[in-house]
Amino acid sequence: MVDYCAADNRSAVLYMSTVLFIRYTTYEYCTVTIIIANSAMLAAGKLSRERGKRVPPKTTKPMTKPASRGRSGKGQHTALAIILAAEKLLVDEGYHNFSLRKVAASAGLTLGNLQYYFPSKDSLIKAMLDNCIQRYLDMFERLRLEAGSDPEEQFVAVISEILRDLNSKYTTVFFPEVWSLANHDDHATEFMDAMYEKYRLVLVEIIALLNPALSPDQQRRLAIFISSSMEGHTMFIGHKKVWKKETENIIAMAIQSFLWLIHSGTIPE
Repeated sequence: MVDYCAADNRSAVLYMSTVLFIRYTTYEYCTVTIIIANSAMLAAGKLSRERGKRVPPKTTKPMTKPASRGRSGKGQHTALAIILAAEKLLVDEGYHNFSLRKVAASAGLTLGNLQYYFPSKDSLIKAMLDNCIQRYLDMFERLRLEAGSDPEEQFVAVISEILRDLNSKYTTVFFPEVWSLANHDDHATEFMDAMYEKYRLVLVEIIALLNPALSPDQQRRLAIFISSSMEGHTMFIGHKKVWKKETENIIAMAIQSFLWLIHSGTIPE
């Protein structure tokens, strides 16, 4: 179809109105209708070309993208309440009782309300682990700032706090339940690995400062060894565990052993 200039549009509309009137009023004038319509369009097109003007097509303003779920203050508060309820359920009832319906009940919500924020169990588990590790990352950052610029002081502060944290009920129960969940859920395994990777990167950064001669692979191997060694103490110095009273002695031996490995140990390339 030929484009019209703004002035010619009014003429075209007038012609077309006449066309419609004739067409619907008298059937015999169908031929006249077509002639008038064609003449109107040709005339409008000719005038438009002569004036060298084109009327841009009408555009509609794009719709604003809806806000993401939980972006408002109230939404963020509800999402966090759900995450904390999920953590508490995992600690109190174990991974085998972990379900969206039970988390919703614990948070005082309907299942539908919970699924507005976390449509699937996987999305809730990921959010729960992300929230958990962020608390630790914030703690590590604070400890390092308080320790000053000496990397050894930073290392001692972080390692000491990690091992002392094993004494709490939350840490003693929550992480083994996450490990159990990961044993039965591939997505949970993926989320857990991503969580621990963030934790190990903090250790890698400090290890690199302590011994710059170590290669990146050696730094990563040390970080895995150190983190797994500390996690393994959960069953011995954790909440209500027999060797909990030995925590400070364990910390002293762990720091001594880890620093020796970093400075003098033979770490596989």
